[in-house]
Amino acid sequence: MRDQVTIRLQGLEVWAHCGVTVAERAARQRLVIDVELVPAAVPGATTDDLAGTLDYARAAEIVVAAVAAGEYALLERLATEILDRLFAAWPLAKAKVAVAKPAPPAMPPLAAARVEIVRRA
Repeated sequence: MRDQVTIRLQGLEVWAHCGVTVAERAARQRLVIDVELVPAAVPGATTDDLAGTLDYARAAEIVVAAVAAGEYALLERLATEILDRLFAAWPLAKAKVAVAKPAPPAMPPLAAARVEIVRRA
């Protein structure tokens, strides 16, 4: 029997230049990002050694670096960039990234716009 380990980062708040229009990208906006990572293997579950798992602090740093890397017109593009960087950092079986923009400039008013992308190895 093999266990599946899922490591989650929930509610990571970042400020980004993200929006379809130039005016929307001009000012930084708050985004809320959730990440689910399923490593291909997690020997740390039995060894209790950080080297045998995915360091969630490093995963958060990767997300923040992706956001800071530039401007994004679409939440979908930002989520894809985050996934690319996470898969480059670790051997993952699966990952999901959700990016939400609270109170986007939309008619009618919304609580948030949210995009989720799931990628499997």
